[in-house]
Amino acid sequence: MACVTKPEKGPGELTRAPDEAIYRMCYAPVDVRSLLQDPLERGKIRRLPASQVYFSLKELDDEEIRALLPYVTEEQWQTILDLDLWDRDRLSVGSFLRWQRFLLGTDDAVARKLLRATERELWELSLIRELEIYARTEEDEFSGEPQDRPAMMTPDRAFLIGLPRNAEKERLYRSLVERLYELAPEETMNWLAEAAFRTPSELEEEAYQNRRRRIEMLGFQDYFDAISVYTPLTLASRLPEKRWEPGEPDAVLPSALRQIPRGGPMLLFRALASVSDTDVLQRLVEELFHVCNKVLIADRTASEDPARVKRSLRKAVTGISLGLSVWSDDRLERAESGLRRHFLVSFFQVGYGQLQEVRRQAQELAGRGFVEPGSYLEAALEGFLLRFPLLTEQGEKSFRRRFFQDQADLKWAYRLLEEIRAAKRG
Repeated sequence: MACVTKPEKGPGELTRAPDEAIYRMCYAPVDVRSLLQDPLERGKIRRLPASQVYFSLKELDDEEIRALLPYVTEEQWQTILDLDLWDRDRLSVGSFLRWQRFLLGTDDAVARKLLRATERELWELSLIRELEIYARTEEDEFSGEPQDRPAMMTPDRAFLIGLPRNAEKERLYRSLVERLYELAPEETMNWLAEAAFRTPSELEEEAYQNRRRRIEMLGFQDYFDAISVYTPLTLASRLPEKRWEPGEPDAVLPSALRQIPRGGPMLLFRALASVSDTDVLQRLVEELFHVCNKVLIADRTASEDPARVKRSLRKAVTGISLGLSVWSDDRLERAESGLRRHFLVSFFQVGYGQLQEVRRQAQELAGRGFVEPGSYLEAALEGFLLRFPLLTEQGEKSFRRRFFQDQADLKWAYRLLEEIRAAKRG
């Protein structure tokens, strides 16, 4: 995934809010809304990386998306569907319909472009899951008849379709079927005919494998590969070593990373700032974004709103920094050497392994009545018990939670656990 050379956020913002900075550098670096408003700039939209168009769309409303569609390429539209429609290996028909409703009220040329970019398996799967389809067998007879649901005849009178019982879905499917016949009558007739002979599992598997190949080319892993990011490693684990291959790195070096102050709060960014070899730094930056993508896919947040996407990015960055902090014992020189020798995902896994030990010890103390209800210790214990443990801090009026990011956070957690054990002994 390519990142912009000059992100809007400066080096200080990157160290204070790395999730926001990474999001703006690599996921939504261009203000698509501004491009849309300038007739001379709209043509740039079709030259944007497809994944960046997808994440930028999350910040637009329906009318703005409709205005964007004439400038979106078929590849970009296909990527939008690839990243948004799937939960693990299951297609969300509801998400599919949310995007396909833009076919309604859109110019024919634009609608046909979007239709060409949508795999036929997706249409067939959405039809077979939601509709009852009966082909004409004789002049006035069909292979069946819908029971207890609304029905419609296709414009060519070749099919009788049982529509969803839900009134909103009924109206949408009725309009979409009529629109599909306007745009591509022969293809639509074939989809309806084949939907009667193919099983949902067959269609879904074929579409899933096609989608899997495409997103891997964009730097996103399949869910079942990405979840390996949550394989915990211990300090005793032997971390895989990199084999630097010759060739150009894929990333464009974000200029902010070259200016990160060595006094920044996260060891990860201080170590990156210490790397003087530009080629090595470029490769490390690209590797960082691949780990972020793994966490996004494993957390199933790639299709969520920007706030949840940024939270997963922060989890990835702080997790790497935590593992690096523990592995290097907070020694900057050793941390920089570690970035060169070992994969960033391994440091995330080391950090995750440390968090799972905190969680294990917290589980031994949970539900025993050792802490006072409503107290800071109770809130801290609850944070440690989360699947991905969080550190609880005392605010002026309430408690707040954040991700662990270094050894000091771990030491504080163990001090709190010891306080709870002391309360037990008392």
